[in-house]
Amino acid sequence: MLHEYPENLYKYEKYAESVNDPLGTCYDYLSVMYYDPFGFNIVPNKPAIYTCDPSYQVRIGYVEKASPVDIETIQVLHGCRQSVGSIRIHVALLSLTFSGG
Repeated sequence: MLHEYPENLYKYEKYAESVNDPLGTCYDYLSVMYYDPFGFNIVPNKPAIYTCDPSYQVRIGYVEKASPVDIETIQVLHGCRQSVGSIRIHVALLSLTFSGG
């Protein structure tokens, strides 16, 4: 648990919006990159991560495949704008797999 490793607390500091670069994409609550909200909790049954939009609180950290914004981010990072099917092929070739897809 995080409280057992206080030297890691800096990894969970909030950054100003001006520091984050979403690469021209919108904020993505359904990204595969989210942690389970209880993953780093100190108090049992109390989330350590809260969403700004409460309607997503029960969904973060539980998605099983890349969201459209995840795919768009991959496209931007790799300088391509191919179809979703092509991206799945490229992702598979890179040995990055997303379940459910």
